Amino acid sequence: MIKKTEEVGIITGLTVMLIILAPMLNPFITFGLGVAAMILFLVIHFARLKKNYPDIVETERKEQSSGQ
Repeated sequence: MIKKTEEVGIITGLTVMLIILAPMLNPFITFGLGVAAMILFLVIHFARLKKNYPDIVETERKEQSSGQ
């Protein structure tokens, strides 16, 4: 869990850095980079959720069956 959280944190940090630093380079780049970074972040985030969700469901089922 810690590693996944760190990866998400790093991605978020890079996204924020891009959004903050882009205006210094060119105002028009800001919008494109911001949108691209946000889309990328959302895609990665949801892909991780989809990939990890079945594991969570399986673990809960095992805990419930062993508890009863």
